[in-house]
Amino acid sequence: MRPRNGTLIGLLVAVAVINYIDRGSLSVAAPAISAEMHLDPERMGVLLSAFFWSYAALQFVAGWLADRFSVIWVLAVGLVVWAAATFSTGFAGGLAALMVCRVVLGAGESVHETRM
Repeated sequence: MRPRNGTLIGLLVAVAVINYIDRGSLSVAAPAISAEMHLDPERMGVLLSAFFWSYAALQFVAGWLADRFSVIWVLAVGLVVWAAATFSTGFAGGLAALMVCRVVLGAGESVHETRM
């Protein structure tokens, strides 16, 4: 194995670890968010599931893109979208803004499965 391959594998493992931590981070903060934004359990459940709406649906699109374009570029664009959504989440001031951030996060992370 060439040294470059080892670096690439290390980066992909790091992306996978961060991906799984990132997608579950809202559930850890859920009690505080629920109290601060006065969200009932139903709205909190919708917010927690918003990530998976786009994540599941767009995996098909990400796979199609990876078949037609370089996987590296598809992953790179997904990582930029993912980072922007994560960054924007810190500035979200209401339920609608948080929902948009979570849906965009799911879209960005959907390319994670195309890395093979």
